[in-house]
Amino acid sequence: MRALPPVLFAGGAQVPEAWGENVLLTLDTHGAARAAALLSEAIIVPIHQEGWAHFSSPPSALAAAFSAAGLSDRLQLPLPGDEVAVSPRRS
Repeated sequence: MRALPPVLFAGGAQVPEAWGENVLLTLDTHGAARAAALLSEAIIVPIHQEGWAHFSSPPSALAAAFSAAGLSDRLQLPLPGDEVAVSPRRS
């Protein structure tokens, strides 16, 4: 079986006016790092991290969290509008 890299909706999106304080609508940096740790050796592609005011976790914070968790080599941080080449891995 071939598996594509996981795409994580990161950025720690919050809309306290609608959902209340401290309610995350997408993964924050620590949640994304925890998810990556559970996803074996997969390359992680985070999206939707910046560009709107409701994001609370910028890409730089995500890179720091992955580094602290020893996962930097698995993080692929595309810039907005970048194409990401992915190839299935045999699992």
